[in-house]
Amino acid sequence: MPYAVVMATGGTASVAAAANYWLLAATLLTLACLQAVYIPLAWFWLRRRFLSMPQIPNFAGRSADQYVGAHTIPLGLAVVSSGMAFFAHVEGMTALLGLAEFLLALSWLLVLLCAAPFFLAVYRFGISLERVSGAWFLVPAAVLGAGVATGDVLASTQSDWNLVVVAGALLGGILYVAIAFLAALRIRRFGLHGVPQAPWWIAMGCAGFAALALGHAWAWQDLTPVAHHALAMLMLLAEILAIVLFFPIAFRSAIFLFRDCAFRNPVAWPPTFSTSVFALSCLQSASILSIPAFHCLGIVAGSFALLFWFASIFWELWRRVTAGYFAKEIR
Repeated sequence: MPYAVVMATGGTASVAAAANYWLLAATLLTLACLQAVYIPLAWFWLRRRFLSMPQIPNFAGRSADQYVGAHTIPLGLAVVSSGMAFFAHVEGMTALLGLAEFLLALSWLLVLLCAAPFFLAVYRFGISLERVSGAWFLVPAAVLGAGVATGDVLASTQSDWNLVVVAGALLGGILYVAIAFLAALRIRRFGLHGVPQAPWWIAMGCAGFAALALGHAWAWQDLTPVAHHALAMLMLLAEILAIVLFFPIAFRSAIFLFRDCAFRNPVAWPPTFSTSVFALSCLQSASILSIPAFHCLGIVAGSFALLFWFASIFWELWRRVTAGYFAKEIR
């Protein structure tokens, strides 16, 4: 998951902005932008010798699960684009809005480029339930993220481009249901073992993302009353699903963290990102549906997202210090 940290940092920046912590939000968004630039540069630098040799891409023998992590790239760019658009509209910064539009276009392009080999692998090799994991929810999350970013960049409920927002929300929702069905079959047959545990947070976060995307689609003024009602009901169902998934996933993750991992493994960023998206979706659903309980839950989840981000940073720095990573890099 190359851009997992970008997703987590950008999502936390949006939560901070929603809480009116403007300085923290701007700092986190700037950090997310720096991470988005640093990660590919570091990747190319570390592989410069390998990349200098002629390479022929080999997609023939790769199964679908090997392509899901790449979806963090368009999703991370979409999250950063949403944050930039928010600050651009608030501060009236045209240049920043132009950059947000560029990142949005790049995000949609990468959604297509990442989804194509994934679905091609599914078509050629089928689906092995044992290989299905929480990371598979990155596929619908990338579509939903691009749809949400489109609505944030437009910041207009009257533009015809809102059709893209509606299409992204519906397509992402359909993909989520399909992946959720596969995940349920996988858990029933094999349990949760045999795959990384942290990505299961994305199942909850993606449900919240679906609610967030449906809320953005609901805001389009050209929709008929029937369409508005249908989107509101779908948003409510997605939000309830996210709430239902949140508590067992958080409980099981806490057990795994303290009993098995004991903070020795590399930090996992999906919990931070998923919790931040869940918080934003709760706040939006509370505003649209006038349900105060959702607002309270959004505040609590947002606080946890901020806590998770700072705890994750401390965790990774402490792990590197205790393992002597920095000393090795200096030598």
